[in-house]
Amino acid sequence: MKFLNIGPLELIFILIIAFIILGPNEAVNTARKIGGWVRRIMRSPEWSSIVNTSKEFRDLPGKIIQEAGLEESVKDIQENAAAISKELNQNIDVSEKVIEQTDSEDSINEIKNNLNEITTEVNKDIDMSSKP
Repeated sequence: MKFLNIGPLELIFILIIAFIILGPNEAVNTARKIGGWVRRIMRSPEWSSIVNTSKEFRDLPGKIIQEAGLEESVKDIQENAAAISKELNQNIDVSEKVIEQTDSEDSINEIKNNLNEITTEVNKDIDMSSKP
C-alpha cells in the first residue's frame, strides 16, 4: 500500500531518520502534529472533492460507453476481432503447409533433374566407352 507515493520501506526509513534527528520526545510530538494535519486534510471537503473527482475520471470511459449504448458494439467488435484472428491463424497454417508441400515438390523436381543429368552423363560415358 502506498500513501502519497511512499511505500512501507520508505516510511520506515523516514521514521528512523526522524527519530535520530528529533530524538524520542520530539519525534512523538512531531508525529502527533503530522497526524493531526493529515486527519484534517483527509476530513476536509476539498480532499473529498478531489477523491470524488478522481473516481469520476476513472469511471468516465465506462459511463460514456454505457450511456451511448456501445457495450454491444464493443462486444461485437471484440468477437469479430477474435474471429478474424482465428481465421488469419488458420490461413497462415494452410499457407505454411502449402509452402512445405511446394518446397517438397521443388526438391523432388530438383532431384529428378539431377538424376536425369547424371543418367545423361552416364549414358554419354557408356556410349564413349563402347566406341572403339
